[in-house]
Amino acid sequence: GYYVYQNAIEDWENKLDFGYNIERIRGSSSNNVFAVGHLGGIAHFNGVDWNTYEELKDRAISYYSTFVTENKVFIVGQEISNSKLLIGSK
Repeated sequence: GYYVYQNAIEDWENKLDFGYNIERIRGSSSNNVFAVGHLGGIAHFNGVDWNTYEELKDRAISYYSTFVTENKVFIVGQEISNSKLLIGSK
């Protein structure tokens, strides 16, 4: 889907409007969660808010999976017919 909701005391709130399909959500703890998806979409949850990485958006890239440790994130996807691997660290 496009959205991430949080149940805040009997009411659901939209916390992330990705704008396109989210393919995978993974994290190492409740304050270190990544969401990846189509059009180069990457977002990080720090335990309070979601932050999207607008500078990494690219219509030609789709990210399909992610692996997260306490200090690193690995994101894999495809750009047209080429494989993409992003590695980030704190």
